Amino acid sequence: MGKKNKIFGNTLDYLVKRAEDELKKTNINLDSSTKSLKKKPITSRYVVKHIPPEIQEFVQFFTKNEVWNVEGIFRKNSSVKDLKKAKKIIEDEGSLNLDKYDKGDSILVSGLFKNFLAEIQGRIIPYKIYIKLKEAKTDADLKEVLKELPINNYETLNYINQFVLKINDHCETNYMNLSNLSIVIGPNLFELTNDEMVNLNITVISSDIYKNILRIRKTERDNAEVHINIIVLIYFNNYKKYI
Repeated sequence: MGKKNKIFGNTLDYLVKRAEDELKKTNINLDSSTKSLKKKPITSRYVVKHIPPEIQEFVQFFTKNEVWNVEGIFRKNSSVKDLKKAKKIIEDEGSLNLDKYDKGDSILVSGLFKNFLAEIQGRIIPYKIYIKLKEAKTDADLKEVLKELPINNYETLNYINQFVLKINDHCETNYMNLSNLSIVIGPNLFELTNDEMVNLNITVISSDIYKNILRIRKTERDNAEVHINIIVLIYFNNYKKYI
């Protein structure tokens, strides 16, 4: 299979460019050939700009099937045989086509997602950024380093973080808190050297960095929600004065 239809093992920028090019060719009106394709139309897979449609399709599946209610999601693994078989089908079809799966396949699909992230060339967080994150002393330092990410990487990381925090919000049901999630997802996001990939200490370091990224994002999200609630409350109280 040529790179044109390859799903796993591309660069982040290539995945986004391929989606942008496909979107330009779509022209909204779906002809009969488009309707016959197994994969979803690009307009439903590439909803948020700068984020590969494959990642969006994974998150769409997880959201549709409310995988945050699945115990051990992203920690539990399907068999290696089933994972290899599923990946082969995806590459043979040239699309994820996750509609063929349901909630009962959540562990398998979560494994495919982790594999997809791990096989992105250069990963979402390139090595030079990883080194700077490792050297960051404060939350402010860490946030400044993240701003150095290329826009596709930055937006994709934020998109994934938002979803991962949704999983954490239901940790009493799925038993996957920030620490657990950072361990099973974090190492798949960082570009590391071959030696570092097999170094347990480095895995711990990358997991800790991702845990801090999630913690900061969660604080920002929670503070924003509080701010919005306060504004709504003030508006409601002022409105009552005039009725």
